[in-house]
This record gives sequence, structure tokens and C-alpha cells, in this order.
Amino acid sequence: ACLQREHILQLVEVLLLQRDDGVGDGQVQTIIVHHNLTEVKNIFDAPVQESQMLGRSLMKAYAAAVAQARHNYGPQVKDLPQPLVVQCVQTDGRSFHFSVLQLHSTEVDCERRNVYWSLPPLSLYEACSYTHAVPVLQDYNPQVFKQLLAFYLNN
Repeated sequence: ACLQREHILQLVEVLLLQRDDGVGDGQVQTIIVHHNLTEVKNIFDAPVQESQMLGRSLMKAYAAAVAQARHNYGPQVKDLPQPLVVQCVQTDGRSFHFSVLQLHSTEVDCERRNVYWSLPPLSLYEACSYTHAVPVLQDYNPQVFKQLLAFYLNN
């Protein structure tokens, strides 16, 4: 119901990845999505709900995985010869949502199922302010950086 008919998109094959050493093609490992509350809105300016933000992580991870699959195996690929895994971090700078998609097929209705795993959103801190000109983070959550490190090391 949120899509409007005048927003017709054209399918264009683009995957701009290159390995640091310049050899071969790069692979999508982790995507980081910035959730800007001033830009991401509902059609009727209602506040974006947490479930919508989590759904956005799934959509972004799926889009990245399908783009990688089409790049690796061609635009007509359906069942992948080997699963692709894409990690997704969506954040507004304070709240972090971590998820992982394992893509087995680009088809929606098939026997091979894609797998999606997600943590509940984690808050990096409760409040950030200055006390006597000194920056203060209240209720800092080290689990956020532990999860970021785990995603980074899962290369």
C-alpha cells in the first residue's frame, strides 16, 4: 500500500565491488545501512515503527545478496550452487540492528528456503551529553561493539 504507481523503477545490473588487492571480484560480506529518522518516513508521515526498521534490514540484506548472486552466477540464477551469506548492520548511530541472511535461492516460491537471523535492536547508549564541558555517555552498552567486531572478524 506504500508504493505508488509513479515510482516505476528500471532494473539495472550494478555491483561495484573490487578487492583491495585488485585481483578478481569482491564479495559482499557486511552491509551497513544508515537509518536517518529525518529521511526515512511512512507515506502519511506516521513515525517509522521498529517492525518496519527490522523489515528494512531484511530487504536491504536480500537486495545485496541477490545482487551478489546475479553477479556471481548470472542474471537468470534461481537456485544457487552455493549459499551466499550477507551480514547487515542498520543504525541511526545510537540503535543498532544486526542480522544475517543466508541466500539459497532467488525464487520466492520454491522448496529451498533462505535463512534470516536477527538480534533485537541494541542501544549503544541511553544518553549522550556534556557535564562541565566533558562528554558523558550514560548506560554505554559494550555488546554493540562486540557484535560489530564479530561481524568484522567473520570474513
